[in-house]
Amino acid sequence: MSLADYRDRSSLLLGLFPGLYCPFCRRALAKMADSCEKLKPLGIESLAVVGTELENARLYFKFKPSKVMVAVHP
Repeated sequence: MSLADYRDRSSLLLGLFPGLYCPFCRRALAKMADSCEKLKPLGIESLAVVGTELENARLYFKFKPSKVMVAVHP
């Protein structure tokens, strides 16, 4: 899946996070995940982009699963 897949969607909440090493980013990502459940019935999709390597993200989300779709950008 890529960002282009969201092109035809009416509304998208895009969250940009520098990395998973930052406690503030991890907290904001968790808050965004909670918000996405409330926004989905309104037709708003959510996507979080985290600045980290794919393997780092897989390891982190293995232990802390997220309700929001997450993409990585090294």
